[in-house]
Formats: sequence, structure tokens, C-alpha cells
Amino acid sequence: MTEDAKNAPDRFPEGEPSVKNVMIALQRAQEDAMARAEAVRQREAAARREEEAARAEETSSATEG
Repeated sequence: MTEDAKNAPDRFPEGEPSVKNVMIALQRAQEDAMARAEAVRQREAAARREEEAARAEETSSATEG
């Protein structure tokens, strides 16, 4: 990092963050990422179930007809 970047007044507008605040921010970011990942897994599982149900329906109508 250059000296200019270190001394930039807008680097941390509210002052240097404390270790505690950084850890809290990291924990929140991790929780958010985990929640988004879980939502994606649930959507993918629902899509898989729908595809399987559609295939089962196609198979049963093909055997009936």
C-alpha cells in the first residue's frame, strides 16, 4: 500500500476500525454468505424435485398410453 493510500482521509471515514468491529463484520458477512448458500441449495433441491416429478409423470403417462 502506498503512503498516499495509508494517509487518505476517506480510507476509514469514521476512524480506524477496532479488531472487535472487524471480527463482528466478518462474522456477519460469513452468516450472510452461509444463508445465501443455503437458499441456493434449497432452490436447487426444489428444482430437482420438480424435474423428477415431471419425469415420473411423463413415464407414467407413457406406460398408460
